[in-house]
Amino acid sequence: MSPARPLLSQEQIVAAAIDLLDRDGPDAFSMRRLGAALKVDPMAVYHHLPNKAALFDAVVDTVWARTVLEEPDADATWQQVVTSIFHALRGELLAHPKLVSIVATRPVATPHMLTLVERALGWLDSAGLPPAEAMKLLDCLVGYTVGKVAGEVREPVGGPGVPPEQVYGALTPETHPHVVTAMTSGYGWQPDEEFTRGLDAMVAGWRVGPLS
Repeated sequence: MSPARPLLSQEQIVAAAIDLLDRDGPDAFSMRRLGAALKVDPMAVYHHLPNKAALFDAVVDTVWARTVLEEPDADATWQQVVTSIFHALRGELLAHPKLVSIVATRPVATPHMLTLVERALGWLDSAGLPPAEAMKLLDCLVGYTVGKVAGEVREPVGGPGVPPEQVYGALTPETHPHVVTAMTSGYGWQPDEEFTRGLDAMVAGWRVGPLS
């Protein structure tokens, strides 16, 4: 008698899916390849997750579960709490660049995401930013962070296109004088600095309460 095959769990399936996605990206992903990685018939996956969409939702939930938020200091301002949250999210996304397009396009409300939001709202409320107001800011900053990281990792759907450096290199002062001036007078793509400056500016400029 052959030994019993180990039971498959949803956690194993999602972990294997993330490994495949990290390596090859979503364009190359298939349930058949996932089954091969797990050494099971691909149909076995469907006993735990009904389709690829449900699997990708579980992948997104796992990204949120892996996003570690450090408890803020008791005297931290709500601005400091907010920026620490989104530096943590950016770090997790940069650790899995091929997942960014999935995180950007799958539903934003997942169990672990809501757990993180609940913790964040509690901290922000204690620091002086009411939950309803905090939710509006968190909505904006999730979009900012995911979008900025998507631009950083440059994992375009459908494969790579013309490198930006090649496009910029073809510009002349006659056709694009302002762009060329920017490129030759101090501009340089610095994603860490850009992200931090943009995040700080959005948080500092956030007006609490309705716009007049």
